[in-house]
Amino acid sequence: MFKLNGMSSLDKPISDPERYKELARDENPALRALVAGDPAAPPELLYYLSTDKDEQVRGQVAGNDATPMQAVPNQAKDESRMVRAALARKVARVLPKLGPGHANEKMLMSTLEALCHDTAIEVRQAVAVTLQDTAFLPPNLARQLAEDSERAVAGPVLRFCLSLSDDDLVDMVRNAKREWVPVEVASRANISNNVANAVWESGNSEAAAVLLGNITANTTPAVIEEATESAAYEVMLQKPLVQHPKLNASQIERLATFVDSELLSTLAERAKLSRGENSDVNKVIRRRLEWADWRKKSGQGAERERERAKTLYEREQLDDAAVSDAIAWGERSFVVSALALKAKTPEALVEKVLQHQSAKGITALCWKAGISMRTCRQVQTRTARVQLGKALNAREGLYYPLSEADLIWQLEFYGII
Repeated sequence: MFKLNGMSSLDKPISDPERYKELARDENPALRALVAGDPAAPPELLYYLSTDKDEQVRGQVAGNDATPMQAVPNQAKDESRMVRAALARKVARVLPKLGPGHANEKMLMSTLEALCHDTAIEVRQAVAVTLQDTAFLPPNLARQLAEDSERAVAGPVLRFCLSLSDDDLVDMVRNAKREWVPVEVASRANISNNVANAVWESGNSEAAAVLLGNITANTTPAVIEEATESAAYEVMLQKPLVQHPKLNASQIERLATFVDSELLSTLAERAKLSRGENSDVNKVIRRRLEWADWRKKSGQGAERERERAKTLYEREQLDDAAVSDAIAWGERSFVVSALALKAKTPEALVEKVLQHQSAKGITALCWKAGISMRTCRQVQTRTARVQLGKALNAREGLYYPLSEADLIWQLEFYGII
């Protein structure tokens, strides 16, 4: 909107055309601009003012629906980007209201195309924002704006425009040159499975978090499952996942092993409502909270963690649950001590294996320590920071994936046996 030097209206409504003419010729550009923006002004005066020397005046004319359409072609070439932006908003606003075959339709559509190619960001943005949530934009123009290099232009179209097909969206996500493209697409309402899968497969963590937080998205169970696994080390996925309506009991239980206390409380409430107080999920959550209380009472730090591991070992309580809880709270020293105690090997060797980030070496160490492959997966990805794609999974969901001979070879390689 153009400022009118503090003037927003005339002293009184104008009823005399001569008064309009008088003001339109006034030396004060603010008065001319008031006439230029008045929908009741005579059309011939608006056309006359469309070439005014003052940018403010031309901008008011460009945005005035009462301005004769004959002025549009020249306004589209105005030297001022602000004038062209005002025109872009008007054309984008007026054009969808014209019926098929309207006398001005072809000319306005040609103008709209030119404005979509304008070199000024403000002009392209004006078109994108005005038409962002309509299906009016021709697909070729929608695609062009959606592929704009400026987020201010492409963002509204990627998020809202109904002229973009699923194929368009999938293609743009898969071939995105800018990291914000999947993020904007992930925000769309009611995106399909194919689009949701493309966003997830883009590997963009921010886009994944937005997707999971978008409850209107048709996210597949497979994506929710993968996200639950990834959330162990992709912290930004945790909050939207904890609140996701499609979580099943198994996923809630897994999340409960590593989210922070605030999210843990949210999970506890969900589990209570869906499974009751004594569900397995709530047992895991209560155990996590008890572990947090023990940490608080016994103190934190590497030495305290080692002491807790030794205490549990002596009580014969150093089991999978304890190791999993320690991993959840990021207690690396506890995990190192636990593996060393259970595998009957020096902590220095355990550290060596973890620092090498060898999925096979860690798996062999966990096997010797007698912990489950599921917990071993956590040791790999969360304690040793092995990349998710390189970490070993349990065979058939339960069993160690390497043969006994392979496991022993790994242990011998590290000098553990």
